[in-house]
Amino acid sequence: MAANVNSSEFTHATQLFADKTAANAWRTSMTVFDASTSTEGVVKQCTHVADMTAIDGTSVDSGASAADQLTMGTLDFTSDADVKTAFITLAEKINYLTYRLEQAGIMASS
Repeated sequence: MAANVNSSEFTHATQLFADKTAANAWRTSMTVFDASTSTEGVVKQCTHVADMTAIDGTSVDSGASAADQLTMGTLDFTSDADVKTAFITLAEKINYLTYRLEQAGIMASS
């Protein structure tokens, strides 16, 4: 994905920089447009993805309330209750990820 870099224009026909300070000033003037869902910038922002709110009637934490699930523990996947627990844990992790993508500006806010 391409992105345009903006910077101040050179002013002399044959000399790039008068000195080191001028070179560093030009370097620090470079910027890249912010991303949106319709224009590319540092990244192209994706549209918002709705959080999962419930699995089999059980609420799932979302947004800032969702936890960054690190472990799932030992589960018996022949048990319907444990399979449901696994799905809820994974849904909460996905909700947390989408929240963090919003906070980083990579995904549009809800």
